[in-house]
Amino acid sequence: MFFIIYDKMKQKLIFPIFLLMILSFSVFVSAETLSIKGQPRDLNGNIEYMYGLDVYDETGAKLEGLGEINNDEGFFEIKNIPAPTGEIDPKTIWVMGDCIMHTFNIMKKGNQYVLTDAHEPDKTILTTSETTIDLGILKEDKPNKLSIDSDDSVTMLIEDLNGEIVAENGAYKKNQGSSGSMKSNTQYKLILKTQKRGESWEKSFTSGNYCDTTRIIKRGDYFEIENFQKGQDMSIGFWKKVKLFFKGLFN
Repeated sequence: MFFIIYDKMKQKLIFPIFLLMILSFSVFVSAETLSIKGQPRDLNGNIEYMYGLDVYDETGAKLEGLGEINNDEGFFEIKNIPAPTGEIDPKTIWVMGDCIMHTFNIMKKGNQYVLTDAHEPDKTILTTSETTIDLGILKEDKPNKLSIDSDDSVTMLIEDLNGEIVAENGAYKKNQGSSGSMKSNTQYKLILKTQKRGESWEKSFTSGNYCDTTRIIKRGDYFEIENFQKGQDMSIGFWKKVKLFFKGLFN
């Protein structure tokens, strides 16, 4: 009699356990994924060349094999991104090219996916409940770069005319720079500071045309500002280095 009761109890226990396993497995395999597509264009609507497409999880680990770049048709697409479940496990997307750097954070708030600018977290790009997201045309409004060549190791701070910080690097380096921070044909203020002597310099400059790189050379108190077009040779030749040395010495 005891064995009959025991067998019946076993059968009653096995069924709910088996059901629980099925439910757990179905939740696991049905984990939601996202697909995201976008079309980078310049201000005139021309296709922007892309050379990099990266996806990172909340730990900063790179998620491989999810993205595709099509420069012929001018779009990027990322498929099967593990969908964030809240604000604590966002995903980050970087799309890079000669004149572009689009960056997005994706998180979930309630039942909605929220995409924000990774450099400006308060700037919401879109909110949607869809798992297939088409960002449409992405026009780059900050395509210009800054390159700093200094004889001293300096920190860098760039501000716009309203005093808002555009880019900043607190590391002391002789070669500094910024990308994806400056608009074309716009005036900015650059502040450089040394560590040892506590010196600082402020210099106003105007960025060049679309996709230009502004190079600022510092030698002593002498500054030289140049704008270079995309692909233009920015190397400093021997005789120019000699001239810069003496200009820094006597300024």
